[in-house]
Amino acid sequence: PTEIYDRISNVLWETQKAQWVFWIPVQLLNFRFVPVRHQLNVVLATSVVWTALLSAWYPPEDDEQEGEKKELKGEIVASVEMEEEEKGRRTD
Repeated sequence: PTEIYDRISNVLWETQKAQWVFWIPVQLLNFRFVPVRHQLNVVLATSVVWTALLSAWYPPEDDEQEGEKKELKGEIVASVEMEEEEKGRRTD
């Protein structure tokens, strides 16, 4: 949980400012020059660009952290299996 709060506190304000810089001009141009029947299409196409930018600016966790997660998951599975074996021995 603290990692989540740290990541949010590190990127939230910068992301919000970038969103204002990106979307306000897009919407001003959209409402001024694009016919109403096409405005939604402009927003949808621009959303793809915005999502790609966010993905480039904030990539997923690196492989080292993923490896640590998989290792931890393996340890949990191993401990559960050991507990099940012990239970099986007790019932025999």
